[in-house]
Amino acid sequence: MADEKSLTIPGQGMGPMGERGVIMATLRDASVDVPAGHFETTEYVVRDGDVVSTFHFDKRRAGPPISLVVEKGGQVTRRMTLLSRN
Repeated sequence: MADEKSLTIPGQGMGPMGERGVIMATLRDASVDVPAGHFETTEYVVRDGDVVSTFHFDKRRAGPPISLVVEKGGQVTRRMTLLSRN
């Protein structure tokens, strides 16, 4: 994946006026340094209202994300980081 790609996904919830939310996702090549080492990744940034979730998935191995950060209203509410690998 050489370029950034964007997706628009219909949301599951309903807004206060009965409207459907829209989830925006952006995919791009990236890299991340975590306690387990340096990884070339595919970064997924998912925007759902004021919630932004950033996932980094290892390009060489299938599995859970190497890194996950969830922000709501600009504040980090959740963080997950790969500490080691076998």
